[in-house]
Amino acid sequence: MQIRYLRFIILCISICSALGESCRNAQAQAKWDFPEFVQATDAYRRGDCQTAWELMWPLAKAGQHEAKYFLWSTIIDRMLPPGRAATSPARLAWHMLTLAVHTAAGPHGQKPFQGDPNYRWAKREIPLLLAQVSGSASEKSRVAQCYAQNSQFASCLALAIRLGVIQRFDEYAASVEAEQRETGISASCRPYP
Repeated sequence: MQIRYLRFIILCISICSALGESCRNAQAQAKWDFPEFVQATDAYRRGDCQTAWELMWPLAKAGQHEAKYFLWSTIIDRMLPPGRAATSPARLAWHMLTLAVHTAAGPHGQKPFQGDPNYRWAKREIPLLLAQVSGSASEKSRVAQCYAQNSQFASCLALAIRLGVIQRFDEYAASVEAEQRETGISASCRPYP
C-alpha cells in the first residue's frame, strides 16, 4: 500500500514539475510581464486612465502588439482616449476600430490571454465597429466582408488602408497626438454606471 502511495506521490510531483516548467516557459515567452504593463494595469484599476494611456501609448506607437491590445480592450471597457472621444461617439468608435484592426493584424491575430485560434473576436467586432464610423458604405462593406470571411487579417488591414477606411498606425498616432494638442484633453475614464 505504501509503495503504491509513494509512486502516486512521485507521479504527482513529476506532473506538477512538468506543468510548472511549461507555465514558466509560456510566461517567459509572453510580453505581458514588462513593468509598464503592470503599472498601466494598476493605474487603470484605480481609475487613472490618463496614466494607463501614457504608459501604453509610447509602446503601442513603437509597435508593441500587447500595448495596442491593452488600449483597445480598455477603451472597449471605459477608457476615453485623448481628444474628442468623450464628446463624439463616432470618434470613440474610430479609436476602437483602428486599435482593433491593428491588434488583429498583429502576431497570429490572436487576442492576448485568450488565444482565440478561430479569430472570432475580430470577425465579430471589426464589422460592428465599421458600421459605426463614417466613410463609404461600399468600401466599409468590402472591409467588413474581408474580416468576416478571412483569417488573414494583415491582408484585410492592407485592404482597409488602401480603401481609406483605416489609417496606417503611424498616421493614426499622429492624428491622436495632434487632436490632444489641439483640444488639450488627456485620456480619462468613463464612470461606471
